[in-house]
Amino acid sequence: MTLAPAFRYPDVATIRTEFAMSIERELRKEAREAAEQAQGRVAQFEREILELEKRLTEAKAKRDATRLAPKRLSNYPITLSSGDYACPVCWIDGKEAALRPVPSSNEDDLFRCRGCGRQFVIQYFC
Repeated sequence: MTLAPAFRYPDVATIRTEFAMSIERELRKEAREAAEQAQGRVAQFEREILELEKRLTEAKAKRDATRLAPKRLSNYPITLSSGDYACPVCWIDGKEAALRPVPSSNEDDLFRCRGCGRQFVIQYFC
């Protein structure tokens, strides 16, 4: 009669090793998925960076133009070559725009800028 091989319980070290390997496998799987998701966000960050760089360039240009305001003030022509008054706000901003007279309900002179749309009221004094 042949005896069946005796059942042997796995030793504790083997169980711990297999359990640790299972944990490692799951953690590596999670890390791989996190890395794939991070790679998917790279394009979004690149777009955001490009937009921020564009906005930075625009802000620097505005800053540089603003630094020229005192010089523009000293060159403000009051009237343009067309004979129209020059919009002071547009002139300081580096643009040339004419002011057009607008009918007024009193003695004040009223002008509107063709460029920025601002209205200027010049009060009448006697």
